[in-house]
Amino acid sequence: DRLLLHFALGKAYLSLGKSTEAFSHLHSGNAIKRSMLSYQHSQTTSFVDRIISAFSGDQCNNNCHSGDNTDVIPVFIIGMPRSGTTLTEQILSSHSSIFGAGELSWLKGIVEDVGGFPEMVPTLTAAQKTNMGRAYLSLAANLISDRSDIKVIIDKMPFNFFYAGLIHAILPSAKIIHCLRDPVDTCLSCYSTLFSKDLNFAYNLREIGLFYRDYIRLTDHWRHTLPSSCLFEIEYERLVENLEGELRRILEFLDLDWDPACLEFHRSK
Repeated sequence: DRLLLHFALGKAYLSLGKSTEAFSHLHSGNAIKRSMLSYQHSQTTSFVDRIISAFSGDQCNNNCHSGDNTDVIPVFIIGMPRSGTTLTEQILSSHSSIFGAGELSWLKGIVEDVGGFPEMVPTLTAAQKTNMGRAYLSLAANLISDRSDIKVIIDKMPFNFFYAGLIHAILPSAKIIHCLRDPVDTCLSCYSTLFSKDLNFAYNLREIGLFYRDYIRLTDHWRHTLPSSCLFEIEYERLVENLEGELRRILEFLDLDWDPACLEFHRSK
């Protein structure tokens, strides 16, 4: 009860512009939540180090199988929590040819079935990559089996940024949209949010900063190794300020025609 009240009061005081009172409650609420969790940031740093090592530039460009044979393009929206991933999906899913599936755990499950990520990446055979891609596409097909009008299905699991290189390897036709937002705004929004899922790094300011630094380090690596045809980056602030202009850029990346319904995404069911 104290945990919930501290977060509620923190948000209330923030909305009133009373930052001193707000942070007093946010610090207390986050401290309670952090005491319930077991988290060591060094493990995240090591994980990112190993991913970067497993995906060199040559591996990112040459580690793909021949094709995924699908009429529906999987699109992965990645980024930090609170960086605009939900807004981006809401806007795009208003398009008549796009299905927004929300935050899916499919990719993580497929990876865990193979095991040993990222160490297994250099030894993956073409058959294994093909089977992993087909497993994902099969799940997607079941989700939209009654929608012949759908050309794109969106998976908005933010933490798929850990798997961006693997996505390109097992799903060559997939598109990745990376949402970026001001670092302080992103981290503050995380700190002021009591997440329904345990984001263990999000309840201590230092740990949030360290996690964000590793996230940037990894996404910088993807930016320099993945082809531009696969990875597109959108800034939250530019999207809010120039919705139509930025939306047209995204739809061009997805090879989709313009749909004015996207501008009225707040009315979409």
